[in-house]
This record gives sequence, structure tokens and C-alpha cells, in this order.
Amino acid sequence: MTQTEDNVAKVKAGPNVYTVLMIVAIVALWVGIFFAAGRLMGQAPAGYDMSVGGLFSPVQESGEATRR
Repeated sequence: MTQTEDNVAKVKAGPNVYTVLMIVAIVALWVGIFFAAGRLMGQAPAGYDMSVGGLFSPVQESGEATRR
């Protein structure tokens, strides 16, 4: 039994749903990072007034926490 050209269904390639979901997830991650960094580096009343170097420096404990 052989197949002929008439039995073959030609299907157009559609967009890959998983690729679109991955792009949406990456964009959502970058938006979240952008807003979190803006919150950390904002001025004191609305943010924490940190610099970019402060994000990567070690955390210094206050004197009250070490006296216990």
C-alpha cells in the first residue's frame, strides 16, 4: 500500500503558543524588576533611597540586633 499526494494534508505553520507565553513571562519579569528597582532607588518618602552599589553591598546589621 502506497500513499499518494492526494492523501497528504498540508498544514500552515502557526505561531507556537509556548514561545508566546515565554515572551510574555520574560516581559512580565522585566517589568517587575524595573518597578522593584525603582522602589528601592526612589527618594526616601516613597522609596528606600538606595544606590545601585547599595543593592550589591553586604547588609550591615544595626547595633540593636547584635546586642541581644
